[in-house]
Amino acid sequence: AHLLNEFYSDAHTWDDIDWVDVAAGAPRLDIDAVLEAGGWIDGIVTDGGIPLAGIQVDVLDPTTGDYVGSGHTGSDGTYSTSALAQGEYLVRFDPWEQNDVNGTGFIFEYYDNTRDQASASPVSVAVGNGTSGIDADLEVGGSLSGVVTDEFDMPLWGVTVTAYDADGQYAGETWGDPDFGEWTIKALVPGDYTLEFNPWMKNL
Repeated sequence: AHLLNEFYSDAHTWDDIDWVDVAAGAPRLDIDAVLEAGGWIDGIVTDGGIPLAGIQVDVLDPTTGDYVGSGHTGSDGTYSTSALAQGEYLVRFDPWEQNDVNGTGFIFEYYDNTRDQASASPVSVAVGNGTSGIDADLEVGGSLSGVVTDEFDMPLWGVTVTAYDADGQYAGETWGDPDFGEWTIKALVPGDYTLEFNPWMKNL
């Protein structure tokens, strides 16, 4: 079932809620709710046509960018989101779990095939119906690798390696291998980057 979340009484935002007064020794027995059906979004996420499991599908308000719902792909790559109120939404495909579990380097994207939120295509949702065919075919990004050592060429543990893009925005982070000092940051969008090597843990 795709039933909409609500607040008391019949409110869908915090600004519209009703407060319930509770007094000692005076039980309230009339705090009821009738939940309404919503719509939903579904589709499939692939890698060159091969289904991808473990992809987080986030539904966002197109005006504020706020999170309003989500879905998650199964082993067949398909997903169906939580219930949504009627309206238009942006859909973002985030492969963080797939990358973390399988060591892959897929890049996030918005529907329809863009990494720029401002260029994302809105998806319309109607009450009681699913909007199907909101699919994505994810690409593997670039990667950066290296070794962190001290001045005597000894591998260093406890060094955080952080990548920033050309706009100075955070793009990824990892730790140097504790035995060999090797590190890799995957799932990078093509472009220019700089790197910060922070030995804060080593310095503790």
